[in-house]
Amino acid sequence: MYPGSPPQGIPDSELRVWKALSELDDAWTAFHGVSWIGERNGKIGEGEGDFVLVHPEYGLLFLEVKGGRAFELNDGRWFRLEGSRSTPIANPFEQARSTEHEITRRVRALGIQGFRFGHAVVFPHLTHVDGLGIDAPRSITIARTQLAAFDLAIDELVEYWDLSRGFTSNDIKDLKNLFAPTVRLMPTLNDELVLVRQKIEAWTREQMFVLDALSRNHRVLVRGGAGTGKSLLAMEKARRLAAEGEDVLLVCHNAPLAGWMASELRDTHRVRVSHFAGLVRDLAGEALLTDPGGDSEERYAFPEDPPGEWYDGEAADLLVSAASVVGYRVDSVIVDEAQDFSPSHWVALELLLRDSAKGNIDVFMDRHQALYRDDWESPFDGLSYDLLKNCRNTQPIAEAVARVMDEAGEPSGVHGPEPTFISAVNIEGARKKLKRLLDEVINKGKVPARDVVILSTDLDNVTALAGTSIAGLNLSRARSADGVRVDTVHRYKGLEAEVVILLFLQEPQTMPRRPAFLSRYQQMLAYVGMSRARSRLFVVAPQNMADALRIEGSV
Repeated sequence: MYPGSPPQGIPDSELRVWKALSELDDAWTAFHGVSWIGERNGKIGEGEGDFVLVHPEYGLLFLEVKGGRAFELNDGRWFRLEGSRSTPIANPFEQARSTEHEITRRVRALGIQGFRFGHAVVFPHLTHVDGLGIDAPRSITIARTQLAAFDLAIDELVEYWDLSRGFTSNDIKDLKNLFAPTVRLMPTLNDELVLVRQKIEAWTREQMFVLDALSRNHRVLVRGGAGTGKSLLAMEKARRLAAEGEDVLLVCHNAPLAGWMASELRDTHRVRVSHFAGLVRDLAGEALLTDPGGDSEERYAFPEDPPGEWYDGEAADLLVSAASVVGYRVDSVIVDEAQDFSPSHWVALELLLRDSAKGNIDVFMDRHQALYRDDWESPFDGLSYDLLKNCRNTQPIAEAVARVMDEAGEPSGVHGPEPTFISAVNIEGARKKLKRLLDEVINKGKVPARDVVILSTDLDNVTALAGTSIAGLNLSRARSADGVRVDTVHRYKGLEAEVVILLFLQEPQTMPRRPAFLSRYQQMLAYVGMSRARSRLFVVAPQNMADALRIEGSV
């Protein structure tokens, strides 16, 4: 019997039939309450078979159970009698035929053919059920008195309908799945990430109050850890200033971050978005067109592969001279990733203001993400504000990032899975782990490939992976709809993804009688890389890195 026991609230009429069916030979399989939705008389309708019986030798038998102490058949129409009241009801034999027609159609749709079938109506409360019309012969009508020897009543139905062809064992398994399916509906990983994203976005909107509090100040330094919403606040500040009629420069250090912010602000007029090197290169190119001839090509030349020292010194000089030639001036400068800017950059950027006294310079920085310099100082003595609330990461990720730096911020309060540590010692081992991981996350977890990024602390590993295919997915340096992006931690700084797989294929620092630990630079790499993950973080590293990174729940 399916289900294994009578459902709670089953009508007495059906319960009587249930008990009678339980005494049948074990070759019979009975299904109670087989509901269906399908087309009836050209319209979508629904119905239910009270009992559907399956036999490997005989076929299908459909039983419609009609409970009630008294009925009337008047001019072919059925009524249930209750005292002096007469209530119209459906013809039970028509109901049985309708269920028979619909369910046999569904069975054939499974590719099962040639089986026999029949139907009957059971009146568990009545002893006399004769004279019900030509569509209801006594042979397919079962009365209360027949329930005590129900096997004989079923045998008579088998003979009446000539039920002589049934099903294979595989057919019966398919029928079980059709009539009484066992299915577990579980959220995919992507379903869970969508809920997390909605909660985090709500926190981010709340963070915008900071701009209201600081709006009256011309020099503002905003400090905040990874995930506190610095880049989002910087973009919102640019929107607000542009809406007030100001020309705004929004500048950062990383080209990918600048590209993303430019895309987000593409419909905002009067805002120029660029990374610092790109700003210098573009203005130098404009200056060369504005002031050709003479030594212009030398004066406005942008080196093909400039060293770091050039960026710290000569780049700022080139920016000032090129901006002067083309007449580029702005009312406000907003700087994201300010920890990567040198003192000469600040001088050059302030010179771009039309009015240094009234113009705004808003600076957003995180000292822990200073991957390019360790001597950063604030460019002015203005108002400063510390962002504490994490608006990017789920609480487990935020806590893991804070542990790396031996700090404690204000967690997001958004629950999510713990970061997962996966052991691998080199890129070959990591590639094997990535195959399983990408299959679980994207192919089975239904997370869009565009929401997954693989980050590495080593450019060589990125080069080894980019342009290859793993688990049927293309890996590339650029973001695409159907591929997985792979990049260095350095280049991805300032950006984020729903799922981050961090390749930290380095060895921790060791000292006698001391647990493995991270160097200061390794701490910053881990801090930046891990904090890029909004909802799900996987760290692939040598096993002895698990303790150094202090990732709990390692596997």
